[in-house]
Formats: sequence, structure tokens, C-alpha cells
Amino acid sequence: LISIVSPSLLERVNFLAGGFSARYGDRMSSVFEMKLKDGYRTRFESDLNLNLGGFSLASDGPLPGGGAMVFSVRRGVFDIITSAMGEPALPSYWDVVGKVTYDLGNAHRLSLVGFYFPDDLEIAADPEGEDRHGIWPGLSLERHDHGNALGLNWRCLLGERGFALTTASYVSNSWTTDRGTEEEPALI
Repeated sequence: LISIVSPSLLERVNFLAGGFSARYGDRMSSVFEMKLKDGYRTRFESDLNLNLGGFSLASDGPLPGGGAMVFSVRRGVFDIITSAMGEPALPSYWDVVGKVTYDLGNAHRLSLVGFYFPDDLEIAADPEGEDRHGIWPGLSLERHDHGNALGLNWRCLLGERGFALTTASYVSNSWTTDRGTEEEPALI
């Protein structure tokens, strides 16, 4: 149920389990390729969705100067619902994804793509030390995953049969996990 990219932003997804072309270099097992759509250049659309899984806002439309954008922000609500019921929290997750595209003349296109996601899970130890949640009595767990990426693509058409694509990108992922009890805070 949880993904980093909203399906409403995707133009195409390919999974190649083997036999892929030289385009993918020295990949040894499989390739998952996804392409975000460019966004509408003549009209603006937004979609707001709220359900038991969470809420999302997706926007798509033109930008000043002839550009286009797509944008999505989503937030899961399982943790809010379960904490209101006094149960252990399920993961808290967000994701923000966006793409801005500008055509610079007939032969050049510039695209900026970015995403950010923080995922958190916290289960506090039961103060009575009882095993009412199916976990060890007195065990607490915290897990924090964060990732972001930013990419700048410049595509240049080289006549009718060729193009050059130059990409600069930044990717960062981090995660921490703490688990233990009051007596042994770093229990593994």
C-alpha cells in the first residue's frame, strides 16, 4: 500500500527481469524504470483524495514562460487512527514528488525532478510490561527512514535521428533503528 511515487504522476513503468539492452550498462539482475509525465501545458488540474489509507494532493499544469509541472504530496493516516485507538502505531509516512519541465527552443529541454520521503515507526514499551500487543514485554522500537533525490536533465536534439541527454543528480538515504527495554536500551 505504501509507495514513494504517486501513481497519478507516472507516464510509464517498465520492469525488465533480464535480456535488457546495452542502454542500462552493466546491470546484472533486473531494471525497474519509471518515467514521470511532463505535465499539461494548456490547463491546470488538481486532485485531492482522502480515505482510510491517507490523503493526497496531486497538481498538474502550466508554468509561466511555457513550462509545465506535476506535483504530489501524500500522508498516511494509519498511525493517527491506531494511536487514537490506543494501539501500537503503524508507520507514519509522507512523500513529496515533483517535476518541472521547460522547453528552451525547439532542440533543448530542461527538467528538474525531485522527491522526499520520511517514514517513521515508533512503538513504546508497555508500562505494565505485559505482552498485549504481540511483542516482547517492555520492548520499545523506533525506526526512521528518510530519502531524497534531486535530478536535473538537459536533453538536446541532434538532428532528426539523435539526441544527447546530460543528467546531474543527488541522492541521499538514511535510516536508524533503536530497540530495547528500559533495563537494556540497546537490546538487539
